[in-house]
Amino acid sequence: MAPLLLKPSAKRKATTTVVVHEEPYSIKGFESSMYDIRCFICLGWDQGDMSRLVCNAPVQRCQCRVYICTSHTLDPRFESYCVTCKKPASTVPDPTATALLRSTALVECTSPQCPELITMDDLETHLLSQCPFNLIRCDKPGCPVRYARKDRDAHARACKSISCRFALSAPDGAQLGCSWRGNRSEKYSHACPIGTPQRFGLIRGCYDYLMREIKARDDTIAALKETAGGFSGFRGLGICCERIMVGRDVAATKSLLSECGLLCADLNGLVALQGRTPSSLAVAASWSVAERRGLSLSKKQITGLGCEVSG
Repeated sequence: MAPLLLKPSAKRKATTTVVVHEEPYSIKGFESSMYDIRCFICLGWDQGDMSRLVCNAPVQRCQCRVYICTSHTLDPRFESYCVTCKKPASTVPDPTATALLRSTALVECTSPQCPELITMDDLETHLLSQCPFNLIRCDKPGCPVRYARKDRDAHARACKSISCRFALSAPDGAQLGCSWRGNRSEKYSHACPIGTPQRFGLIRGCYDYLMREIKARDDTIAALKETAGGFSGFRGLGICCERIMVGRDVAATKSLLSECGLLCADLNGLVALQGRTPSSLAVAASWSVAERRGLSLSKKQITGLGCEVSG
């Protein structure tokens, strides 16, 4: 639909300002300019480029300024002539008029139920991130549903895409265990790298242990900050304790959790190549990662991972 160069209907809401060359302007201030540069043929704008008619009279060129949509010049029936002296004329592209219309003329949102009127320059942004009625496709694998942006939360509750039963989500968003996600009908038939509840139990034990470690450190930080708050002369003590704990222990523990997640993806291959049991492999890997991160894991702590430690 052609942009509205006149007053918009009461059914749609129009913005009051536009941005031209990074400066906000009132739409009302452009009304006269928009009227002057509207197309001489269709009395509007087809959302394409604008051109200007230039009189080719050899003696004295007329000083008229007539604009037309460039698309009209492509019509074989189009005849270019001066509207003042009726002499032959030529068409010249006018990027200034095009830019003014794109930043000022109001167009209806292409979403059928959306009441907004926006400029052409803002239409793409409006559709991609703002329009509540624009249909978007669910980004979860295995779900073909398209829904209006305003219904995102409702669809999330009814989405048919599910995760594998051997999946965990770390606090930083990393996926532990099996990362598969898809349609419910494929839940038990996909190629799962974990495969058995026994192996997932090992991962779950590692996850639970590390979550307890993180919580213990967070509780320690909270207790130190609360204690430091009672000393008026040492107000910075709580902040210092938090920087030390987060910078050295909590960050290291979360990193350990993330690296343990990488073990899950290649668990089957490593077991086959090295001939080890999943339990002994996890013990060796946990010790190796802990040493690189400067953490000291005792045999008792390793046992808390659900692994058996010998020697």
